[in-house]
Amino acid sequence: MIDDFINEKMMSYSEEYVKGIFKLLKVLFGFAHKRQYTKKNIFPSVTAPPDPRHVGEIKVYTADERQAMETRLHGTNVIIAYYIALNTGLRESEVFGLRWEDIDFEKKKIKVCKQLLFQDRKWCFCPLKTKNAYRSVNITDSFCEYMKKLKKHHEENKKLYGDGYKRNFVTDRLERNRDILMEVDDFVNVKLNGDMLTTNSIKFMSRVIKKDLKIDFKFHNLRHTYATILAESGVSPRYVQEMLGHSKLEFTLRYYTHVTEKMGILAKNALETTVTFDAFNNIELMPELVVN
Repeated sequence: MIDDFINEKMMSYSEEYVKGIFKLLKVLFGFAHKRQYTKKNIFPSVTAPPDPRHVGEIKVYTADERQAMETRLHGTNVIIAYYIALNTGLRESEVFGLRWEDIDFEKKKIKVCKQLLFQDRKWCFCPLKTKNAYRSVNITDSFCEYMKKLKKHHEENKKLYGDGYKRNFVTDRLERNRDILMEVDDFVNVKLNGDMLTTNSIKFMSRVIKKDLKIDFKFHNLRHTYATILAESGVSPRYVQEMLGHSKLEFTLRYYTHVTEKMGILAKNALETTVTFDAFNNIELMPELVVN
């Protein structure tokens, strides 16, 4: 009966919403059984809906696709978010929640400690979903220098616009029962006049990339691409897990399964260059048959 109910809801609602319903029902039925309101806890036999974060094919953008998207987005307000996602693997809500105070230019790290979500018809700083999601992501020297220049550019725009520079306000919900309106004057993703950019900008990115480049764009695939590049480079799965903020290593290992074929070619080439002998290519060096 509950399986039928869950399946019915999956036909009409998002996977994230159905997953929430499942978790709520599991808690309620477990509590009822514990208090002996029911004779049996039926939930162990109920099939859980798939986790929406970790299902489906991993889509990775090729070098040519990445270059084409960079060229198309160059000069737009969303190019910064594109660069950040590809260089850090941050989720979209984490990207648009970034402030300059989150970037340590000396250590070349970005602190991920919040996300920007639209709740109750207003933009809010909210906690991350899991404790593993709170992390520091390493960035390259070149990307760090780019971000330094961007920060300086923002400061110059502030002086140029003066009182006309946009003031941004969000609701602070980083702690339970907190709901405080706060001014944020250091968003990383802003327009020239300081107006904050949000995840709504992704609609523009998806539309122009699909229309002009014929690429089926999803912002989350930039995260997949970042992780796959690391996996293909032979980076430790544990390191990639830490950078992505995955709660379980199995989520990260999907990227390594995805690139098994390419890794097989790399392994073959490695063996070809390190343990290949003249005898492999010279028939005269073949061992002679010796009869004892």
